[in-house]
Amino acid sequence: MDLQKAEVLLYKRELVKDIKTAYYNYLKAINATRIYEFALRLVEEGQRINTKLYDNNKANRTAVVRSENEVSRINASLISARKTSESARLQMKSLKSMSRLELLRSLTSNMMIWTTMLSLTCIIPNIQSI
Repeated sequence: MDLQKAEVLLYKRELVKDIKTAYYNYLKAINATRIYEFALRLVEEGQRINTKLYDNNKANRTAVVRSENEVSRINASLISARKTSESARLQMKSLKSMSRLELLRSLTSNMMIWTTMLSLTCIIPNIQSI
């Protein structure tokens, strides 16, 4: 019986750990998205300035191309961060939506397996040789 309680406690702790990890990953992904959105605004402004400087013959085409590449790189990072954020949100949601009934059902089935194994071990002492 103590083994079953320990298994239930271990399962609960693992579930709590998984929920906390998913929550922290979600927060990190949201903050990364905000950072990339801010960075995108900055590099777009840099691109606008470089384009104006090029139009007025104050900068060469290299500066414009470099700023366009920066905008593309930050855009790709932003898209990746948004996907990561959505994935982390869905993972957290799925862990949180695990109902108590499902939890109890899985724990009960595990307990029944352990109880059956223990009773078989008591009835048939050499069950490992079977």
